[in-house]
Amino acid sequence: SYSQARQSTLRFRIVVAPQKQRQQAELMRNPVLVRRATETDAQSVAQLSGELGYAANAEVMRDRIRKVLASDADLLIVAVDETREVVG
Repeated sequence: SYSQARQSTLRFRIVVAPQKQRQQAELMRNPVLVRRATETDAQSVAQLSGELGYAANAEVMRDRIRKVLASDADLLIVAVDETREVVG
C-alpha cells in the first residue's frame, strides 16, 4: 500500500557547514561514520545549524532531537570523524 511504501522510503541529506569545508579533503582521506544522532550531540548540531544560517542554542536543539528520536517516521543522523567528533 501507499502507506507501507512511504514508510519504507528513507530520505536524508548530508550537509557540511561552510566553516568545515577546508576539512573536506581530509575527510575524504579519513573514514567518516554516519550514525543516529543522540541528545548529547545537541551542542555540535546547534553549532553546525548556526553555521548554515539556522541559529539555535543547544537546549533548543536538544528538544528538537528528542522529538525526532520519539518519532517512528523521522531519523536524524550525524557524520562523525575518527575521533567521534560531529562533522556534519
